[in-house]
Amino acid sequence: MKREDVLKSEQLDTGLIILSDFEEPSKNYGVISHITKNCSVTPTSIFHCSELGCNQQFSSYQILQEHILLDRHVQEKTSTYDALRHHWSELCNSNLFISKHLVQIGRDHHTLVKNSSVEKLHQGWALKKTRKFARFSSKVKDFLHRVFQEGEESGRKAILLKYLNSDLTSDFYDVAVQDFRPHCQLAQFAHRVHFPTPIQLNQVGPRFAVGPKYNEHVAAAPVTHSSPSPCTTYPPVTHVPKGSYLPDGSAPNTIHATPKQGCWLYVEKCASHPGLISRNKTHFHRDTNPGANTRQSLCLQRVSHYVSYCGAESLFHVIFGPTGAMTVGGHEGCYFAEYGCPDHSHSLPKVGLIHHDAYAEHSLNALHNEHNCLSRAFPQYRYCGSHVDYPYTSIFLPTGKTTTAGGGCWIQMDACIADSSIQLSFYDALGQTSSGSDNSQEICFNRAAYYWYHCGSHNTYPVTAFFRPQAASATYPPS
Repeated sequence: MKREDVLKSEQLDTGLIILSDFEEPSKNYGVISHITKNCSVTPTSIFHCSELGCNQQFSSYQILQEHILLDRHVQEKTSTYDALRHHWSELCNSNLFISKHLVQIGRDHHTLVKNSSVEKLHQGWALKKTRKFARFSSKVKDFLHRVFQEGEESGRKAILLKYLNSDLTSDFYDVAVQDFRPHCQLAQFAHRVHFPTPIQLNQVGPRFAVGPKYNEHVAAAPVTHSSPSPCTTYPPVTHVPKGSYLPDGSAPNTIHATPKQGCWLYVEKCASHPGLISRNKTHFHRDTNPGANTRQSLCLQRVSHYVSYCGAESLFHVIFGPTGAMTVGGHEGCYFAEYGCPDHSHSLPKVGLIHHDAYAEHSLNALHNEHNCLSRAFPQYRYCGSHVDYPYTSIFLPTGKTTTAGGGCWIQMDACIADSSIQLSFYDALGQTSSGSDNSQEICFNRAAYYWYHCGSHNTYPVTAFFRPQAASATYPPS
């Protein structure tokens, strides 16, 4: 009997009544979608990428080479589960290697395996050690107590942020024997902020002359008993570059004489509020913003407010009373503040001038473009001969921002908490004599960090250094 006859199976009558045969619908309904898979494999893709994990195939060897050279590998996607399994395998293999390594070390107790980086373990290395407690000296305790009492009496929280960074050997008693008691400029700073005298190395050690710790203790070298080295001094600068004609606070304001307190406004044009226009040279309006009355930078930033306040046409001066620093504001315009152009003028003005930068306004769209306006100071300074006594300042009226090209490295800040004797805007003569800050932009910018640390390192009072030979500036700490 044939095999197909034995396995033959016939379906009997089911008793079902067929109304219509099944047929494939002409249109899909609902969320069912018709998916067509292309399972064809190109028989010519016979060149496989040799990179581990890359599953690309190519029809020619040249295309494969280009793929490898351009590093366009397509890594096969790995599930999170497989990634964890691979990671676990790597950890196990790593631990197995370490275990075998330690077993080998244990077999050879006296000699470590050659080229091994594992150090010999001392007896008792796993025992719990006694915690060390640092004890403050009575001077440190008195200092902290005094700061706390000052905060209690004044109602203001004390923040210990007053410290000075010094890289001068003469600012310490004797660096050679690690005697870091403050000296010279550092001693003056420590006195201003009531900083206690540092504990010396020979004063550090066990409190009592008994016990194993005392027996193991090696006394440090004592502090020097000789006189400290003389303080480092620098000769005065031979020539101070001239400051900008637009007062920046480094010299008295020769344009306006305002009261020494507050932020002031001198108005020439104000279309929306003509009553604000100053009647004469001594008629000023005091700004009501609290921050602007105490901080120079906030005062000069009020220009944008008054441009909006005065509307379509405006022209005014903003002056910070305590330093005399000022700027010019208006609805549009790019100005120069200068003392003249020595290399291209038959006669120089007796006093400085503030006027339109006509070329920038007409050719560079500097009436409304701040960058195009402020970038004019440096090329104009070079055009006029780069004379340090004839600086050029560009002023963009809609914001009041300025850029000065001239000589020297200049420093500006809103406050110096740790040293009230420092002027808030000044030429850095010390930086020039000590490190040549007038000739190096990098050194000049580093001076901003120096004065920020010197003044107590308060984030709310950053310091800006202006390297005027390149009309560049940098603020520390950077925002």
